[in-house]
Amino acid sequence: MRNLIQFIVILFLLTTNIIASENQKYTNNIIIKLSNEKNLNSYLSEFDIEFDKKLGSNIYLLKVKNRELLLDIADKLNQKQDVFYAHPDYIKQMIPR
Repeated sequence: MRNLIQFIVILFLLTTNIIASENQKYTNNIIIKLSNEKNLNSYLSEFDIEFDKKLGSNIYLLKVKNRELLLDIADKLNQKQDVFYAHPDYIKQMIPR
């Protein structure tokens, strides 16, 4: 069930990015929530990513060195058992009315 929910969320994020206006972009960061932080360092070395900052309880901002691999890395992190979610840090430009 958890994997199905993650799949739906990822599919939604990817579809939203494809359909969204050209003003929607993402950074070279991934926001990740882990069940515990014990595997964080192994994920950093496995995917060649860097720790940027802690955002909350077991929630981290990670920096991807090669931006072209961002979506692939987020997808692979989501397949890990102790990862609640891992998604790109999306930016939406505000357009004044």
